[in-house]
Amino acid sequence: MSKFQQLIEARKKYDELIKTEGKAAIIEGVKDLFEKTNGLVTAIRWRQYTPHFNDGDPCEFGVGEVCFRLSTQEPNSDSDQDDSEYGDGYLSLWDNGITGIAGLKGTLKEFSASLNEIEDALKIAFGDHVMVTATVNKIDIEEYEHD
Repeated sequence: MSKFQQLIEARKKYDELIKTEGKAAIIEGVKDLFEKTNGLVTAIRWRQYTPHFNDGDPCEFGVGEVCFRLSTQEPNSDSDQDDSEYGDGYLSLWDNGITGIAGLKGTLKEFSASLNEIEDALKIAFGDHVMVTATVNKIDIEEYEHD
């Protein structure tokens, strides 16, 4: 088998591994985050998609800003999702609810950066044009439309 064929086969094996084990590995990473934050973080949400603008630059898949729901953050009781950018009860790394808690912001920044390192795996595991919401027990995937 040529080196080129070996590369193709290795990529196929990688893609299959991500499809079969990727979600479980990411759930494990999320559980680790929950443990590190002593249950202060109860859910994580991000959007992942390939933009579809046509300005001459290449459109590349990416993970949007990761946001977090804290156990101290009350969800909006009127609806499942409010009109904010992040959804009901979710905070950005830059929201005061996160910046006011010692050490939490650094832990969350580290987790967010780790997701950016595995964008290709996230695309294979969860798809394109989706919003991913992870809790300690499961990951939900919803279709996501963007401009």
